[in-house]
Parts: sequence; structure tokens; C-alpha cells
Amino acid sequence: MRELPVYRRERLVGLGRASYLEAKFVSLARLTIVQSLLLFGCMQLGAGGLPGGLGWQVMAMIGTSLASVAIGLAISSWARSVLQAVMLVPLIFILQILFSGFTPPSGDMTAGPYFVSRAMPSAAARQVMDVSLMWKQTVSGRLRGDFPSVFSNLNRDRSMKNGEVFEDSGPGWFGLAARRRLPAWRHRHPSPLL
Repeated sequence: MRELPVYRRERLVGLGRASYLEAKFVSLARLTIVQSLLLFGCMQLGAGGLPGGLGWQVMAMIGTSLASVAIGLAISSWARSVLQAVMLVPLIFILQILFSGFTPPSGDMTAGPYFVSRAMPSAAARQVMDVSLMWKQTVSGRLRGDFPSVFSNLNRDRSMKNGEVFEDSGPGWFGLAARRRLPAWRHRHPSPLL
């Protein structure tokens, strides 16, 4: 609400809508990414580090930060008042939590909720984090017990076998929207970067 006069003044001197939005997005995204990575670093130090691929975890944090800024800007543009924005935030974020793949795991969802969850940024971030926790680890009963929802999310098609080293980068790249998951990919080309 307080930015409307600033926006109108900038429009009078010729600033385009796209340029204004881009400047807002880039400045907020930089700040959010730095905050997220600082929090992630503190958690890593405090917990002694998470198992799996650190590269995947950092990419998930950056992707989640960018999606969060986009959602925040969308809410800001939809709301006509501060009260409307305050009312929209819980509605949007409750949906993010419900369809993230944590409760219930996406591996246990029926087709309808699973389809809806694929459109949620929280589910994409969760998918990348799931890959990060399983990356280069041997599938075993202990791993299934330690990370039951991760295992359920990544084994929706029931293709994981005990004793197999997890190197399926497809769900992680799909979560990052880089490419579609190809089931045969994991057997031929594990990601050389992570």
C-alpha cells in the first residue's frame, strides 16, 4: 500500500511495469537468498550437517527463496489493503504445507491430491530436499526407517531396491524445473555435478 505513490511517481518518469517488478524481485530475492543460506548454514553447523548432497540442499534453498519472493509479490499485488494481505497469507501457505509432500507423503497421495501438489513450490522444494537426503546413499531398511516420508516420496513408482545406491537425479531436476524425470536416466547418467 505504501509503495503505490512511489510506483505512480516512477511511472510518470517513464519506468515500465516490467522493469519495476524486476527491480523489486531482484532486490528482494537477493536478500531472501542470503537470509536463507545464513539460516541453512547455522542449522548445518548446529546439527553437524545433514546427510546426502550439499549441492542439492543449497539449490533447494535458493529455489525456495525465489518462489517465496514470487508468492509474496503476487499476494502484495492481489491485496487491496493490508488486512486483505494478512488474510491471504495463511490461506496460501496452508495450501503449501498441505501439498508439500510431508504430511501426507506424496508417495501416499491419491492421484488428485498428487496432481495438485505438483503445482506447489513447496512440493518442488521438498522433492529436491528428498533427493539431497538420499543422494549417494545405499537403500536399506535403516534408511527407510530414518527417512520414511523421503523414501515414500521418492519411491512412488516402487522402483527402489534394497542395496541400490541412490543416484536418481531426475526428481531433483524435476523439482528445480530443469527437465522431466526419465526413469531410465538414473542407470546411465548420474549427475556429475553433485
